Amino acid sequence: MTDGPSTAGGEGAGREPLDPATDALVGEVRSLIERLRLPTKLLKPAPPVLPVTPAAPAAPALPVNLEEAVFTTPVAPEAPAAPAAPTAPEAEPGFAEAPAPGLDPLLEPSWLRVAGELDGTLARSLAHVRRAGGGRLPEGSKALLRLAATELARARDRLRLVMLLLDDGRVLEDTPLQAVVDAVLAAWEPTLRSRGVALRRRGGVGLRVRVDADGLRTALFELVRNAFEAMPRGGTLSVAVRRGEDGRAVIEVADSGPGFSPEALASAFTPFASPKPGRLGVGLALASRVARRAGGDADAANPPGGGARVTLAIPASGPEQPTLS
Repeated sequence: MTDGPSTAGGEGAGREPLDPATDALVGEVRSLIERLRLPTKLLKPAPPVLPVTPAAPAAPALPVNLEEAVFTTPVAPEAPAAPAAPTAPEAEPGFAEAPAPGLDPLLEPSWLRVAGELDGTLARSLAHVRRAGGGRLPEGSKALLRLAATELARARDRLRLVMLLLDDGRVLEDTPLQAVVDAVLAAWEPTLRSRGVALRRRGGVGLRVRVDADGLRTALFELVRNAFEAMPRGGTLSVAVRRGEDGRAVIEVADSGPGFSPEALASAFTPFASPKPGRLGVGLALASRVARRAGGDADAANPPGGGARVTLAIPASGPEQPTLS
């Protein structure tokens, strides 16, 4: 996720002075955000040295409640769907995920406990900031508290991704695959339309998998985010759900952006190795882990027609009704 605007440096100029209680609360918020960044840096392996590329134009900020919508949306039963647009021709195989070792098993439980405690602290602080922002304060103080609340919410989202990545003990449950995909796309559709990104879907009603449903929903949300950010001037996002030739359930997320660089493709599923400045580098790694925990795997490729494509293949636990949407 992208970081919000910083208030560091010159923050005392041109605004009303804060009362001592609000000033202390803002300081505590900044301290918590720095504490969140520390474990991430300690967990992060040294990434390969990448060539410096010009910075891309800043993407418009996503709605603050976009993550909330998908994280809290219950999986709805499948509904009959309409015929879909024709699919692209079969692409050449891309970079297949290597069986890389996980994070140090001796460290994972400890970091998971630390992350859980920090999440509780962030939740309490966010509640305090929101309550304080609703009080009778100068407008300058309220603006700072709104910024602090946004940063705390984003910090919790980052921490949630790390916790899902570290937790190999999550429960697998029988899940209607199309319903999970539909929940994610429903949360993203207004934002995609606002940028001129056309959404093409193809799905099979009735295809089920035994998987960590929350982890899969979050991973798909991040895959769509990656595709969205790769198309700053609009394009096409294609999401397909089908049964593969080997009988497994397959989810494909493809965009019409510039595709993966060779360096990004080589480290696609490595945690905390994003070549993008300011990014956590967890989305693809989480998608891979969710698929692996369910007995599947992940693949990233640049299809011959252009763009980027990520494919998850997971053992199916139920029959597929060949309905297109």
